[in-house]
Amino acid sequence: SSTKYYISVYATDNSAYTLTVLADIGAFPRPGRQGRISSTIAGDRALEVSWDSAAFVPVGVSGIRDYYLYSSLLLPFDKKTNEAVFMSPAKVMNSVCGLERNAVRYGNAITPSVCQNGVCRAVIKGVVPRRRYMLNIIASSHRGFNSTYSGIIVSSDWPDTRSAMDDWSDATTSLVGAICGTIFGILVIGYLWIVKLYN
Repeated sequence: SSTKYYISVYATDNSAYTLTVLADIGAFPRPGRQGRISSTIAGDRALEVSWDSAAFVPVGVSGIRDYYLYSSLLLPFDKKTNEAVFMSPAKVMNSVCGLERNAVRYGNAITPSVCQNGVCRAVIKGVVPRRRYMLNIIASSHRGFNSTYSGIIVSSDWPDTRSAMDDWSDATTSLVGAICGTIFGILVIGYLWIVKLYN
């Protein structure tokens, strides 16, 4: 056969591999903008993730069924050690099987209907400040083929806008009252003892 194939493998030793042979290349989703992902702060402890819609070449063979957002809270020693692999050969985050093994799917499937002008968005809530997260997207086609974006590492911090009174409770009021009452009682007893002593 004159057909040429390109095969790339990213995995550690003693790993399992899956080989997919695709005769109709138009059924495979191709991440938009070369798989780049962006993120911005979307409120208190929230991040908005955006990516360009996946495309199909040639057009018309298939379409996007859903997108899936994956996230992983990185450890302090997690570093990108290879230009071809995100994050490292031991923790691959830019392949479908790698994300399914090393990350957690956030929320429900994201339909293409949320994308506007070729840009899709999703919001992640409950982000822990000053911690690093890995975020990535899986694009799934109607023909059942999946591809991943390049992934991104994010770390954000939010100013603490709360005042001291925000944490004030009835228990705090009772405690302060008890302390003040005790101090007042000690002062009164001390005053009476001094008066008695000098009289």
